[in-house]
Amino acid sequence: MRLNIDKNIILIFIILNLFLTRYFENILLAGIPLNQIFLIFLIFSIKFFDVMKLIIINLDLKVYYFFLLYGFLMIIYGGIIHGIWAFRDGLYIINSLFLPIGFCFAKKIFTYEVLNKFFKYLILFSVFYLLSLIFALDKFSPSIFSPQGNEFKLINYYGATLLWVWCFFIIFINYQYKNIYILLSLMFIMVAIIFGQQRTLYLAIIFIFIFLYFFLKHKKINFFKYLYLIFLIAIFYNIFDITVEGRLEKFSLDFLVNHFKTLFFFLGNDEGNLTSEVGTAKIRLFWWKQIILEMLSDPIIFFFGKGFGEPLINFSPHTNVFAREPHNMFITVLARQGFIGILIFLLLKYKLIKIFFNILNVNINNVKIYNHLITFFIYFIIVFTFFISDSTLTYSYFSIPFYFFWGLIIGKFYSK
Repeated sequence: MRLNIDKNIILIFIILNLFLTRYFENILLAGIPLNQIFLIFLIFSIKFFDVMKLIIINLDLKVYYFFLLYGFLMIIYGGIIHGIWAFRDGLYIINSLFLPIGFCFAKKIFTYEVLNKFFKYLILFSVFYLLSLIFALDKFSPSIFSPQGNEFKLINYYGATLLWVWCFFIIFINYQYKNIYILLSLMFIMVAIIFGQQRTLYLAIIFIFIFLYFFLKHKKINFFKYLYLIFLIAIFYNIFDITVEGRLEKFSLDFLVNHFKTLFFFLGNDEGNLTSEVGTAKIRLFWWKQIILEMLSDPIIFFFGKGFGEPLINFSPHTNVFAREPHNMFITVLARQGFIGILIFLLLKYKLIKIFFNILNVNINNVKIYNHLITFFIYFIIVFTFFISDSTLTYSYFSIPFYFFWGLIIGKFYSK
């Protein structure tokens, strides 16, 4: 039996994950997350095994088959030993099933009209979150508690800074012809940097501009218009010595420079008033070393990992938000699935990126499609960059859109 699910419901579902983040992924029905219940319904709405056969054989993505097979075998084994937590730890594998979902719905969704509307809704919701930040609406927001006891608010900013950056580039590429959009885009990038104060976000922005320099072929996009405006804003900041309260402390240009320098704490850049930020980087480095040393001490763990169901770290800061993962996606996969698992994981990402650039080259003369492809890859760059500082795909609000967008892209150009 096949269920008929409208494309708009799927897009609303993706938007809810992108904006409600940890709140939405902790909504449970009979103890099962709503995200995974909807995944089951979506699987029944398509010819799942036919789609998988098409992806694995026709696209030569056999590595995806091994990624799922190896991953699910380990999750099931972990579930037998450790219970339901194994399935929570394995979300970065379970949610990869949104790739064939996106693949199947690509013909309906990957059209200029639908994506144009989708991007504008992202911008609209990003404006709402901008206003909610200004007026502190999150203080009045209802909350939900995760099975670990962590509290998450309906209006939260876990993914907001990333979305503000993505919306800046969505406008930068697709809607630069209207001044109101340009104004919004500058507000997005400024608030993301000033409020977010995330070192990995700075890196992501740099990587995106490098990517656009080489692959944004259509000269209608005016880099210098944006750089000129940002330069003027920076001068204005300096002249009037403006400071704005951010996530960590009051923002200034000196703070931005010093905060960025803490990325290179291992070179001795740990002086000044950002020692706590250097401290968090050192703590994460300590976790990574401990995990790697443990793996090197046992050949079985080295090749097959520690499995799913047990926390890789046991850490709770003063905020009482308990952590299970070592804040690095590569270390998470290596620790849970061993050398074999990280090899399959990296090979899958390589194959997906290779397919993307093949599609990009084929559509180089189609401005609308080319720009939409570039827009999605910017989201991928943001997520890939955050692999460094967080176990990103273990959160459904990252992994569901991430794999769904990959499915949309390859499904649009490879499905029959």
